[in-house]
Amino acid sequence: MRVFITGVSSGIGRALVRQLIAAGHEVWGIARREDQLEELNKELNSSKFRYTVCDVKNENEVRNVRQEMVTSSYFPDTFILNAAVDIEEPLPHLSAEVSRETLRTNLEGALIWVNLFIDHYLGKEHCQFIAISSLFAHWPDTSSVAYAASKAGLAMAFRSLWLRYREYGIRFKVVYFGPVDTGINPRFVNQAGEKVPRWVTSPENASRFIIKSASSSGHVFYHPWYVSVLIKLFGWLPDSFFETVTGSFKR
Repeated sequence: MRVFITGVSSGIGRALVRQLIAAGHEVWGIARREDQLEELNKELNSSKFRYTVCDVKNENEVRNVRQEMVTSSYFPDTFILNAAVDIEEPLPHLSAEVSRETLRTNLEGALIWVNLFIDHYLGKEHCQFIAISSLFAHWPDTSSVAYAASKAGLAMAFRSLWLRYREYGIRFKVVYFGPVDTGINPRFVNQAGEKVPRWVTSPENASRFIIKSASSSGHVFYHPWYVSVLIKLFGWLPDSFFETVTGSFKR
């Protein structure tokens, strides 16, 4: 399997690369931090891993990566659109700059890969695009308003794309995660020596779930199990109730 992954310098993306390379797959990863990419490349020491420094907010850099992939005849079977930011905005202030960066990274930074590659696969080849969304796609997040909006927009876009292209052999999948112990937001990061709460999953478990989802015929996935329960059974509850319940998640 040939895989393309955004946001591979840390967290879920980095764990994905390690697990896929260990399983013998080819991976092309991108991230903004060149030092972290070089470190990962040295750690893997594998000809099956290729990488490019790229900020998904920068359309010129994105198009350059696409051209590099086309020149190398690297057309993935699976795109995992994982790059994201989650920037907290302390009350009572809001920042247009934070909102712009969040939406451009989490939403536009995923959809642009679909836009740039979709025509190649129409009528020729099967492939899949996997969007990494969040529990906050279903409920608001007062600590990071734009993050919730970006994940909701991404999930809805992929649900629409699944309907639009399901007859073309191109699959669109959405994975909804609860809190993951990564550096994307300090609310969910385990502190040194502190036991990780049971409701917070590890990047390794999250990446294993994504890989499992890639081989599934489904198009919507939830991890851990309680995310599905919350969404399916308690989606009718008021937003204020959800904010109270999830207060314990915020570290």
